[in-house]
Amino acid sequence: MAAAVIALMMGLSLLWQGREHRLALGILQTPGPTPAPTGAPRELSVTPVPAAVNVEIRGDYPPEAVDLVADGRVLFTLPSRQAAREVLEQYLNTVAAQELGANESLMRASFEQTLVLTAPEGKGELLSQEAALSTLLVDQTILPVSRRVNRCDILSQAPETTVTEAPLLPLGSRLYRTYAHSGHTLVYSEILYRGQAAYTQDSMGEHPFGPGTIPLTVEEGTYILEEASAEAGPQVPAPEGFSPLWPVKGQVVGHFGMEGYTLCYGVTLDAEGNQRAMAPEGGVIIYCGQRGNMGLVVDILHDDGRCISRIIGLERLDVELYQRIGRGEPLGSTAPGSSPVTYALTIDGYPVNPEHYLP
Repeated sequence: MAAAVIALMMGLSLLWQGREHRLALGILQTPGPTPAPTGAPRELSVTPVPAAVNVEIRGDYPPEAVDLVADGRVLFTLPSRQAAREVLEQYLNTVAAQELGANESLMRASFEQTLVLTAPEGKGELLSQEAALSTLLVDQTILPVSRRVNRCDILSQAPETTVTEAPLLPLGSRLYRTYAHSGHTLVYSEILYRGQAAYTQDSMGEHPFGPGTIPLTVEEGTYILEEASAEAGPQVPAPEGFSPLWPVKGQVVGHFGMEGYTLCYGVTLDAEGNQRAMAPEGGVIIYCGQRGNMGLVVDILHDDGRCISRIIGLERLDVELYQRIGRGEPLGSTAPGSSPVTYALTIDGYPVNPEHYLP
């Protein structure tokens, strides 16, 4: 008997639950008459139905497709994460390799925006790797890349030139007392490029190099060079006791001065063949060897420190560079046949006529 009562009560409970569910869904059909309500009537609360939202979901994406999102903005959809990484790597390398200035070198390149790969939202356009890379390269503002570049500029300061008149030089000739040198400074800076345009530049310091600026001293001639003769040219007071010897024996065939269109700064002798040449005065050999089209040349800085003798045209040299040599000691010898030998002399850097000082 008790079991029958329990079964009856369970059946009534299920029936009532089913009728309540149908009411909640708005289904008003009921099996049989509705029992009259008992007690005070109850108020029924109805939950509003939310408004419909139209979401377009594309169904043509591959299963592994991802959205490329830059700072929260979907750029486009790619077939896979691997494809997205390859596109970004190729794009970054291509932009980094863009041409820089001759004095610039790339330090690093990076994306300016935060990049995220997410599951597709259904709004991005599905692009292949080639199409995505082409899109980014055509318009680099879609995904800006910053390039930090190191620049090295060379600032040069021209040397100051001092020009004076020298009354002992032929008119129009110039004597350079020093070799000029410009001052150079390396200027290092870091430049940040956005695309091809530089928008920041930071100075990294300046570094001078080389010997710095060396001024140039030039002396210009003011006198007209005379026609070649034993008396031509200026007479500069020689150092006390300076009385040079003839370096070789022979007939004088050329004098100091202008011979037609040829300028000669020495006296030329038609020397005998196989003749030994001697030092006009004692001193130190400061040059010996081939010198352009002049042939073999010997320069002697004499002990007074003001005079330099130059002998041009020997066939063989018997001295060495920086060798000390005495007055009248051998320098070398002339060619087997007669040959011209020229003796030039400078005093205090000015070319003078040796015949004014020779015995």
